[in-house]
Parts: sequence; structure tokens; C-alpha cells
Amino acid sequence: MASMNRDDFPERVKDVLAKRVGLRCSNPACRQTTSGPHLDPARSVSVGVAAHITGAARKGPRYDASLNSVQRSAITNAVWLCQDCAKLVDSDTNRFTVDLLLEWKAAAEQESFIEIVGKNFDRHYPSSPAAVHSPIPKIHGLAYDAARSLLIDSGWQPLMHHWSHGSDPEMIAGNGKYFWDKGYREIRHACPNGLAHCLFIFTDVYGNRLIVGTSGEVYPEFGATATVRGWHFEQDILPVQQIQVEEITSMAITNGHKVSTDANAQKQPISYLSSVKSVYVTNGNLFISDEINSSRQITFAGIDSAPYLSTDKNELIFLRDYGDLNDENKLNQIWSINLSSFKEECILTAGQISNRYAIIPKNYIDTFGKGIGQIYKAIVSQNSCMIYFLARAWATSGAIFSFNRRNKRVKFLSSGNFLDIISKGNFTDKLITSTHKYNLQGGSYDFYYIIDPDNGKELKTIGEDLYNFIDKEH
Repeated sequence: MASMNRDDFPERVKDVLAKRVGLRCSNPACRQTTSGPHLDPARSVSVGVAAHITGAARKGPRYDASLNSVQRSAITNAVWLCQDCAKLVDSDTNRFTVDLLLEWKAAAEQESFIEIVGKNFDRHYPSSPAAVHSPIPKIHGLAYDAARSLLIDSGWQPLMHHWSHGSDPEMIAGNGKYFWDKGYREIRHACPNGLAHCLFIFTDVYGNRLIVGTSGEVYPEFGATATVRGWHFEQDILPVQQIQVEEITSMAITNGHKVSTDANAQKQPISYLSSVKSVYVTNGNLFISDEINSSRQITFAGIDSAPYLSTDKNELIFLRDYGDLNDENKLNQIWSINLSSFKEECILTAGQISNRYAIIPKNYIDTFGKGIGQIYKAIVSQNSCMIYFLARAWATSGAIFSFNRRNKRVKFLSSGNFLDIISKGNFTDKLITSTHKYNLQGGSYDFYYIIDPDNGKELKTIGEDLYNFIDKEH
């Protein structure tokens, strides 16, 4: 019953709340059973708590003044936790937000429902009868550990990277080291800022590649974990124009793919591949594979990463390390490779720019001097005239720059923790980023935005669900 100062939950609300999650803690990193036998055979012991999502009283954790007493004491404002997690979420309200607790609650109820209905429940997203891929389990909102298990059970195998990927620039910050050390070598990218977005890659027996995205910083000691925010199939690469080439006689097998080892291979066109499907990195070298699993190694430096294929499929943009490779803050370069001539070109070097050809904000120069910080990703415009890249910057955000290939001019566009380019639709050739912002009343959030590639101006707010936006646009 609600007191004069607190809007507490009625006993029946607590009872229903606990049973809806199978009497387990709703924290996906905990899931501790909260009920068990008492020494007295007629009694039971409970270590569960009906925790308030928004505070039960003024000055309480996450208190929302817009709610009335009835709303505050309703089951919609409650999440079932063990005593430790209940104390935890109220001790750090900036980390354990209302949205996060609602996510926990929904995922815990879904998991409990699946356990009850068992095989009668459709655990997978619907797909076309003509679809040639393994079924996709319903993983949205689940902790990555749980989602990974469901994917493996559904026929999706983690596509493990070589051990050297663990020292790549995109893996040494954020959640990258945690997942890598845990043995989750399918992690492709880890963002060091904002919501600590990560990308993981899986493959099935049909050769499809599934990209799974997570957000949320991992702190096992606090019970915080990364949850799945979306997934998509890796976009196929269209066939390249056929060019007559000399027969390649020297072949080897790498990771189940046929790979050319001819000493002159890097000088030959790639058109012997029937229909190029994807680009991938092995041992710091770039490979292209086609629909019949034939692969071609196209770089040989052993220090390359983050490949990006141009829209016309004629050029690859990628990152190459340089300097002291044992330094975790090592700098890198943006390179390109022409897929017809195999000519390589260094486009830009982190840490080295000319003031004459740069427009960079003062607070960035104060942090990194006259150079660009470590580069995390580079992409190319559809007309190939502009390079856009995401570089290391501030504590909660990276920085997005443009590079004009004609006049060699570097220009700061926006802060951001994510970078991609829209290839079709109403916003063709516009950029997508996510930025970390702060509420006036306290707390912070990360949303995706479309920005103008010329000046960095925000054109449209996408929100948190990037994949839903992509589905609607395309």
C-alpha cells in the first residue's frame, strides 16, 4: 500500500511481476533465481525485489514528476530484480536508465515466455519461403551472450577473425578487448565512444554473412552488458566487369577458400572471380571472394583493416597501420586500391596534415595538435571525389572529417561515433552518424542522424533504430 511519502507496489503487483519473469532477476547479466526453499517445509525464501523504474518518492532514483501515485505504483513502473541488482541500479542512475530497465524487463519476460511454451513458440523472425539462409532467431534486446547462443542453435556460426585482428585500431577500445579476450573472435568492430556499439559477424551453410549490432558498455562488476540493437545481412558486392587475364596456376587454400599466391597476382585484374560477393580481412591482408567461394588476395602488407568498397565496385578504401605497431595508440593511414590496375595510393596520414588545406575546430587542435587522431573508418562518395572518415577525438565522441581528393582539403564536419553513407533513396550520398548528447534535466543519450556531407549540418533525426530506418527507406 502506498505510504504518504512513497508510492509502493501492492503485494499482488509484486507477485505477478516476479512470476512474469520466472522468479529470476531481470538483469540479463545476472538472471539469478530469486526464490527457493526455507528450512521450514511450509515456507519459502525470496531474495527478489520489485524495483521502481522511476522513483517511488521525490528525490528517488529516476524520479518522474509527471507520473501520478497510481502510475508510480503500477506494474508498468516495476522491474523484478535480485537484491544486489536492485541496489546496483539505484546507485548509478546515469548508467541504469529508465530505457535500459524497460529493456531488461521486456527481454526477461520474453525469455520466460519462451521457456514456458517451448517448441510451440516461433523463436525466429518470419522469412520468405524462397529465402536461402538459416532462420534468424528473435535476438533484439537480448544480451549478446544469449543472442549468440540462439544464433549458433539456429545454424549461424561465428566467423572467427585471425588472432592479429585483436590489435587492430577498432578493437583496442570500447568493448572490443572484453569480447576478444572472452573468445568471441567474430567481433568485427568496436566503437570506443558513446554507447560502445559493436559489430559481430556470423555465417551459415549457404555462405550468407549476418552482421549483428550491439550497444551498451560492458561492466561485469556492475552487471552491465551489451544488448542486441539490430542485425542485417552483409550487402553483396555486384559483379565486376570481365577482363581477359592470363591463367593463374599457383593456388592455395585459406580458411576453405581458394587463394592466389602468384607473385604477380597483385598486378593482375580480379575478373577471374565470377561475381565478387564480399571483402574480408585475414592476417592484416585484404581478400575478395565470389559466390562460389573463390578468393583473391589483393593486399600483402599484413597491416590493413576496415575495407570499404566504392559504389561502382572499382575501388577499395582501407586503413593501413604505420609507425610503432606495438603502440596501442599507433597512427594509421587511409589507402585506396584500384581493382582493375591494383595500383595502391596513400590518401591521408593520421597526424600529418597541412594547415593550408585544413579546416579543423580549435578544441580538436587543442587535443591532437595540428594532426588528425587515429582513424577508425573511411568511406568514399558515389562519385569517388570525396573521402569521409571517422577519427579519434574526445571522451564521448569521435570526429567526422571530409577529404576532397581534387584540392586535398581536409574539413571537419561533425562529432560522431558512427559513419556510413546512404547509397539510394531520398538521402542518397548523405552521411549517417550517431552523436552523444546531454539532456538539460540530466542524463545523456545517443541517436542516429543524417548529416549534410558538405557542412555537417543535421538533416534528419533517425533515432535509435537505424535498421528500421534503412528498411523503410529501401
